[in-house]
Amino acid sequence: MKRTYLGLAAVIIALGLYLVYDFRSEDREKSSKEAAGVLFPYKADQVNEIIIEKDGKTTRLSRSIDGWRLEEPIKDWAEN
Repeated sequence: MKRTYLGLAAVIIALGLYLVYDFRSEDREKSSKEAAGVLFPYKADQVNEIIIEKDGKTTRLSRSIDGWRLEEPIKDWAEN
């Protein structure tokens, strides 16, 4: 009788450990997907200027008190 209880307890403990492992691996997978989907890892209020260079052409956005402005290639207001 004691062997039955010990076997049952071992199976329950093994299932519990598997469930804990499964939930934690799900959380890790979710956080890694979220991190991969981020364009750049800075908060929006920390960014004052964005410069994009491609094929020798430069696009520059700068933030002021009034909002974002397109500085290069032409000067214009940008949409917030």
